[in-house]
Amino acid sequence: MKKLGVLLIVLFLGVFFAISAEQNAGMKEYLGLSDYQEQKMNIMNELCRTQDSICLANLRELRRDLFDEAGKDNPDADKINEIANEIGAQHSMLTLCLVNQIREIKKILTKEQFVKFNEYRQQSKGKRPVQSKPK
Repeated sequence: MKKLGVLLIVLFLGVFFAISAEQNAGMKEYLGLSDYQEQKMNIMNELCRTQDSICLANLRELRRDLFDEAGKDNPDADKINEIANEIGAQHSMLTLCLVNQIREIKKILTKEQFVKFNEYRQQSKGKRPVQSKPK
């Protein structure tokens, strides 16, 4: 079962990188990136995607562990708290990765390019499907 999970993650990353390469080409043109800037952005983005993938895989496993423990006849409250704390730590790592990514982007881009980057990000944000929130 674990092999299937790893295979699915590898497949997802392959599709994600193919989509990202297309998006990066559009961003290069939109921002007017030099080849050097594009290379730096690609390296930084790959590192962040790898870190995110690891955190997300850990979160899935932790949620399964939490569900399994909570579903027991006599769940261990300490173990549930420990898992919940680890879930929080993984979410913190995702957030810090995003913050570090933004900091690195600011180092790579000129001020004008960073303004355009934010505009690009906002435009892309509007194209994403809206997820309904539970009431």
